[in-house]
Amino acid sequence: MIVEDVAVPLSKLPELADFIEKLSFKSKVKAFLGGHAGDGNFHPNIAIEKNSGVIPRDVLEANERIFSFVQSLNGTISAEHGVGEIKKAWVLPQLGKI
Repeated sequence: MIVEDVAVPLSKLPELADFIEKLSFKSKVKAFLGGHAGDGNFHPNIAIEKNSGVIPRDVLEANERIFSFVQSLNGTISAEHGVGEIKKAWVLPQLGKI
């Protein structure tokens, strides 16, 4: 399971839910949205095959689309789980130069 952690303004939740629902994949995966709707913290989750060993390329590309879409909604790519390997390239675009 690839569990992402993003936040958007509450008024944008329907747009995020529609976006996640419309994601398409070549590999055998399932995307769905969970989270904490009361505070705008959402978890786009992508279930991959149990013993795949690697994250499929189309799943990584979907994460990129999710992060870009979240930012377009004035959201953030990390709400409570922090930034790991998949998100490290998004820190500068999210926060700008320090």
